[in-house]
Amino acid sequence: MPNIMINDCNLFYEEHGTGQHSVLFLHGLYFNCRQFHQQFVALRDRYRCVAVDLRGQGQSSAPPRDYDPESIARDVIQFIDVRRYGECHIVGHSIGGIVAMHIAMQRPELVKSLVLIGTTAGESPVTNKRKLKRHALRIKLFGMRFVIPTIMRTLFSPDYLADAVHAEQIAHWEKEFARINRHHIARVLAGLLARGPLYDDLYKIQKPTLIIAGEQDQATSRHATHRLNNGIAGAHLVMVPDAGHAVNLEKPAVVNKVLLEFFTRIKS
Repeated sequence: MPNIMINDCNLFYEEHGTGQHSVLFLHGLYFNCRQFHQQFVALRDRYRCVAVDLRGQGQSSAPPRDYDPESIARDVIQFIDVRRYGECHIVGHSIGGIVAMHIAMQRPELVKSLVLIGTTAGESPVTNKRKLKRHALRIKLFGMRFVIPTIMRTLFSPDYLADAVHAEQIAHWEKEFARINRHHIARVLAGLLARGPLYDDLYKIQKPTLIIAGEQDQATSRHATHRLNNGIAGAHLVMVPDAGHAVNLEKPAVVNKVLLEFFTRIKS
């Protein structure tokens, strides 16, 4: 898959399908564009599916600065412009959803619709800032392997982690997280900690918006989810039972069905 130089960052991205309309996927903290593999499979016959590794994560490079969500949004905006995708359905998970909201505010003409998965407009997507600071310090001192158990419990529901059926996927993500460069992710975490709330700006989002959240999400509170839903005019909320923060990985069939129905309604 290709790379492209955007601003000062060499971004890795994947593209699947050749549909008339593009769906752009923005992954969550610690993940990479492969987080959406099961969505690619479900959507690529109807849509051009694009996913990008955000600055400092996955296979993208990690420049020394500009890790706040607004700056990352500028990366993605230029990526859309350079690749000439035009108006996109933008699907963002966790911090990817925060970036998606910034795109909708900065360049609304690039957004056909928004799908925000496990996203908040205020509190940190990984519990709260005090805990996130401690988490960042542990990574800096001891590396990723030390915090992987905590990350897994934050991202996935207890039932999912305990079910042997999912052992292969769980092992895959544990391996991916272990490979993360501690210095690169420290920059990402610093940018996340520096961000301010978006609640007062949600009125600027005037695009069809779908919000998806797992009922067992340990990273984004139910209160934050409902506050986000109430803050965006016309937003529609889907709560997925028996799922945690990474709901698209735990319940791909449910999420894919909801996405297809949402995109079809917009088209019609």
